[in-house]
Amino acid sequence: MYIQNCFRENLLCLDLESLSQSNDTVCVIDTDFRLVAFNEAWVNFAITNNGSDVLQKYPLGCVILDACFHDAKEFYRKAYAEILADPDRFDQDYECSSDAVHRLFHQTAYPLRNNTGILITHHLVYERQYAGTPHEFGAQHVSKDGFIVQCAHCRKVQDHSKPDTWDWVPSLVRDPLPNISHSFCSACLDFYYPLPCQ
Repeated sequence: MYIQNCFRENLLCLDLESLSQSNDTVCVIDTDFRLVAFNEAWVNFAITNNGSDVLQKYPLGCVILDACFHDAKEFYRKAYAEILADPDRFDQDYECSSDAVHRLFHQTAYPLRNNTGILITHHLVYERQYAGTPHEFGAQHVSKDGFIVQCAHCRKVQDHSKPDTWDWVPSLVRDPLPNISHSFCSACLDFYYPLPCQ
């Protein structure tokens, strides 16, 4: 495990050997949502998915929510704050697909026994060839202000000529462009990130 030294004593209640060797990606955040530990699978997943820059952008000590766009950041901030206020686990399914492989993961977040942080595991539920219809990247995927809007969950891209249409564009998953902006498509927003009832 990669652990911030100042937080190590808070993890004595965990089986660090098992977490370190787990195939699931595992991380620990403190009560300020700062990344204080992660395992080798966390590193390996980033590297095998062209995310080695992610390890540099979000090292130990960073606020983990800074890796999320606004709506996702608020969703997870609220979920993690609830865990700390009323110790219970939080579960969330999410997609993290490559350009050719559709992957569904299950996140489980547990409060640490001493309530000094949260242990978060990401377990691969399934992995299969992507069955969606692929689309070529085109002008319809670029908004008038020059942005490409990609769903942060399913990674489909908004067709700005038909705003309710989201296309699977493998080339933008494989080689993201710098003008990609993130949001949620309506299907993912409704199913995975429902707004609280008023």
